[in-house]
Amino acid sequence: MDESKKNETTGGQLELVLESLLPPIRRENSRYPALFTRVPLFTPVKDRSKDNSFDPAKPAIYEADGFKITRIGEGLSVYDEDTLIAILQLAAEKSIKGNPSAINQRLLPVPDAEPSLKPATVEGWTVEEVWIGNASPYMINTFLDRGTGGGQLKQCLESIKRLSRTVLVLSSDHVKRDRNMIFFELVNDHSEHGKAFVKINATMVHLLRDYAVIDVRIRKELTDVGKSLHRFLCGSAQEFVYSLEELQKHLGYKGSAADFKRALIGRKSTDSKPGLPNQLEILKEKGWLLDYRISGTGRSSPIVLWGKKAQPTLFLDQSGQNTTKVLAAE
Repeated sequence: MDESKKNETTGGQLELVLESLLPPIRRENSRYPALFTRVPLFTPVKDRSKDNSFDPAKPAIYEADGFKITRIGEGLSVYDEDTLIAILQLAAEKSIKGNPSAINQRLLPVPDAEPSLKPATVEGWTVEEVWIGNASPYMINTFLDRGTGGGQLKQCLESIKRLSRTVLVLSSDHVKRDRNMIFFELVNDHSEHGKAFVKINATMVHLLRDYAVIDVRIRKELTDVGKSLHRFLCGSAQEFVYSLEELQKHLGYKGSAADFKRALIGRKSTDSKPGLPNQLEILKEKGWLLDYRISGTGRSSPIVLWGKKAQPTLFLDQSGQNTTKVLAAE
């Protein structure tokens, strides 16, 4: 083959974009990156002004699975995590694979694509995978059983924008350079009622190779602390043991140890204070936990939670291309 024909062929390969529908999972379930189950990116706090981790001038730093994760941007609450979980379910409609420039041409007016962790190659050309789909504040709030009034849709829209502006920097001693990533891109302008075209970028798709399945039906029944616990346990082994001190750190709970214990196991109502539901008992009643037990006094011995989930909720990539191996291979 002469050189001109060869260049024409490889140029065609460069522009090739493959589009396919993503296999659905049960509507009430949502895939969630396993790495994110292990760090408190989303704080269980109602009043954002009372948590200094919400200061955009102070990047928050977390560690998990050999990675240091630096979050740059506004602080994120469990409300924002609910929004992200809904977007990862609703907007993961199609997979697009191809060269980054070809994908961008296909999805104009998307900005330049971020570099993937370690993209595959086909005959020397870089190939990335992104996911695309539609979501709107109305769709998200309906999915989450949140209200759909004007103020509630505006609150959801603010959450979507806050998530899209957040930058995460992944670093490790085992990789050559830090990786910047975002949760997703908003391809077009939108309002509270209009649909947004969402692009889940290549780095996020890589992270989702190792994922936890979060049952949204159960999550809806829980408080913010209960949701944080449920998310963390979704990324844990089927049988687990944690001290309450460890759990408080993993969940990013800012109150006292006594308040955290009450937030988990609840309290009876009194004339002066309303009751709090036992979050562990809810998980057991829903069939998500087979059993749990709390031991220790907190004085002579640490308070420890033991539990066993009804079924596995953590699924690791079996191709050898999970996040840690992909990064370390560079």
